[in-house]
Amino acid sequence: MYNRSICIAFCRKWYYYLFMTTVTAKLPPDLSAWLTKEARSRRTSKSKIIRETLEMVRNMKGSPDSVSFFDANSDLLGVFSGPRDLSTNSKHMKGYGK
Repeated sequence: MYNRSICIAFCRKWYYYLFMTTVTAKLPPDLSAWLTKEARSRRTSKSKIIRETLEMVRNMKGSPDSVSFFDANSDLLGVFSGPRDLSTNSKHMKGYGK
C-alpha cells in the first residue's frame, strides 16, 4: 500500500508541471516586502497570492459593474462650446504664451 502523503506530494508536482506556466516578474522593494509579509502571515506561497490577485483583477474587468470611460463621462461629452477648429487653426494661437 502506498503512503498517502507521498501520493499527494507526487500528484501536486504532476499538476504543477502539466498545467502551470512559470512567469518571472521584477518587483520594487516595497511590493516585494509586502508580498513576503503577506505570504508569511497567511502561511501560503507568494505564487498563490499572485494567482489570487490576478484572478481577482481578471474577474473585475469582465464584471457588469465595470464602466467604460465613455459611459462614465457621457453626460460631459459635447459640453464644450467654442470654435470647431481650435486645435488646427493658427489664428487661435496668436498671442498664446506671451
